[in-house]
Amino acid sequence: MNIRFFNINTKRTRGFSVYYMSTLWRVSQTLDLSHNRLTMLPLDLPLAYRLQLLQLGSNDITDIPKEISKLKNLEKLDLSDNYLTLLPESLIKLSSLKELDLTDNMILQWPTNFVKLQSKVNVSYNYLF
Repeated sequence: MNIRFFNINTKRTRGFSVYYMSTLWRVSQTLDLSHNRLTMLPLDLPLAYRLQLLQLGSNDITDIPKEISKLKNLEKLDLSDNYLTLLPESLIKLSSLKELDLTDNMILQWPTNFVKLQSKVNVSYNYLF
């Protein structure tokens, strides 16, 4: 199966329906789960080994699990317009990451070790000091 783009944007998808679709996104290069009221990343997302673009903007996500570091091919990650307050160190391990959008969250502090990030990062509209 060769799926390049899997979009369930603005479907108001929650829990179980996302779970049943996970077989498809595991082989996708692009996954758009934006505008779905998700409160957390799907648990089996790290199995999406081909993923290059992950759009999770405009959800209700409060935490990024450390397992996100397993997405070794990820080039662009959109986490804009969520409820993130902290950033996990595991984001640094995304060696292919070129763009990280954290716009419009509730991030209070920029982790000092994030200077290692070789990505274009947007942190506009957060609570950084």
